[in-house]
Amino acid sequence: MSTRKHSPRNRGFRPETSALEDRQLLSGVVSGMDSNGDAWTLRLIGPGQISVIKQVGADGNPAPLDSATDIDTITIGGTDPLKSRLVGVVTKTGANSDGRVFFQNFKQLVGRSEQFGSAGYGILSIDMPDFWLGNTTPIDTTGTTSPPAPTMALPDGVATLRFGGVDTTFNRPAPNSTTTSDTARVTLGLPPYGGSRIIIDKAISSTQSFTSTPSGSTTPTTSILQHGVTFAVAGRLNLFQANEIDGDKVNPPGQFVDTTANPNATRAAGGTTVFSGTAGTTQFFPDGTYKGSVTGQIGDLRIGGNATNLTTIVNDATGGGNDRISNFSVGGETTNVLLVAPNGSRNIYFGKGMDTVQIASHVINSLKANRGALNSTVQVDRQISRVDLGGDVVNTKVLSGYQQDFSNILTTVVGSNANIFGSTPPAPIPPPIAAQPDGGMSVRVAGDVINSVFAASTEPVDQTFGNPNELLLTAGHINAKVEGKIDNSIETPDSPTQAFYAKNVQLFSGPVVPPNVPQGPYTHTQGPNRLPGIHNINRKPPLAVGATTNFGPKKS
Repeated sequence: MSTRKHSPRNRGFRPETSALEDRQLLSGVVSGMDSNGDAWTLRLIGPGQISVIKQVGADGNPAPLDSATDIDTITIGGTDPLKSRLVGVVTKTGANSDGRVFFQNFKQLVGRSEQFGSAGYGILSIDMPDFWLGNTTPIDTTGTTSPPAPTMALPDGVATLRFGGVDTTFNRPAPNSTTTSDTARVTLGLPPYGGSRIIIDKAISSTQSFTSTPSGSTTPTTSILQHGVTFAVAGRLNLFQANEIDGDKVNPPGQFVDTTANPNATRAAGGTTVFSGTAGTTQFFPDGTYKGSVTGQIGDLRIGGNATNLTTIVNDATGGGNDRISNFSVGGETTNVLLVAPNGSRNIYFGKGMDTVQIASHVINSLKANRGALNSTVQVDRQISRVDLGGDVVNTKVLSGYQQDFSNILTTVVGSNANIFGSTPPAPIPPPIAAQPDGGMSVRVAGDVINSVFAASTEPVDQTFGNPNELLLTAGHINAKVEGKIDNSIETPDSPTQAFYAKNVQLFSGPVVPPNVPQGPYTHTQGPNRLPGIHNINRKPPLAVGATTNFGPKKS
């Protein structure tokens, strides 16, 4: 008897079909040129359609795709949340090419799904790393009108959004008497599957000064106009990653300005704001187009380099208590960074120092900075498991065991309606309502503590610690080790050598090993290499093709 095995190659014994390679439907290709001579191509792979409209010319019609003009609007529709992908490629072709292609608007046509109820037909991924959101409206030389703020609106959501970023300084006209503060917005609805991911190079907010003399007065006044950037995500934001967040350090927006010390400071909304929350939050979602009652939550927010005028907020308008952030990290210098997490934060890391930082959270598991802390405030309802600071702590408060009104905090730091500037201007995080029991923290400081306070469940007198009449509530505890000296002669003049306040305080002196959290320059690529719809984030894209418009199904 034959003992020959029946190999799959032996079709006579076991006939079967051959597996064919996957095929993708190429729904549309649009190519063109921008005002600097860069060649660009947008390919929509899978179900759906794409349209690109250039700037309007002097004749009132959109310019040709191959003309040296910028993009006004990109529109997609009819996409499949599991199959459709938009891929954009930019190629430098001219002497003035900078490798960046700007667009003023990005629109996703709303298409409600019968299968998913209120959810819509989103798109799996948008991968266009060299396309930037900015003002491409031709500047009005008469100086009577201001261009509309750039917008990127995807009401039905996207699993992975990767693009160059937002630059409010691009093609910005000079201010005039009618110019107001505005915000460039990237707004994502709830995708049918999972949460959202956003990857950019930079977000660049900016300011402008305008001096005018009011009617009936001879005294000129100076207004600071804020041009902000907002990323608003309905539901869970799995990842927000940027190489850098840029802004104006001299004229920060209202949520970072102490109007008590500087009553003439600008108070308009501005800077860069990252928000994850329920779609009904009116400060960030302009209308009922954005669906989704899922609560806000952030998995990872990672800024590789410096961060200036950055606000991060998670909000659960349903009251379910799921508004938390797992990992928050800034690898470079911080200037005006604000974080609001009503239900807690797991890890908060600063690669080069916690400078001018405001944090309001329910709990914090780990708070670390490779360097020290300067002019910062940390407020926590319950406990901070560990605080590790690798340098001097100056003019900083770290408070654990204090009641906070997070609904009031949300309204305070963004204003009553962020879509209407000036209705209720933003302001810094308000102080806690009162101390409560069971606050605590473990602190390690590899430097001096100067005019700073670490307190757990301690109610001060007139907001000043060190008074003999302050209340030390039950179970408040601090375990601390400081390498350097304590000098609180200005902050707590009644107790100039004391910086830790709690019912139970254990303070030790001696060497402290600084933390070692990631910071730039990095020795390896930061973040994931593979995301839904983007299999190799660091791949080298193909060259862009010539200026064409092509619609209709194609096999690619």
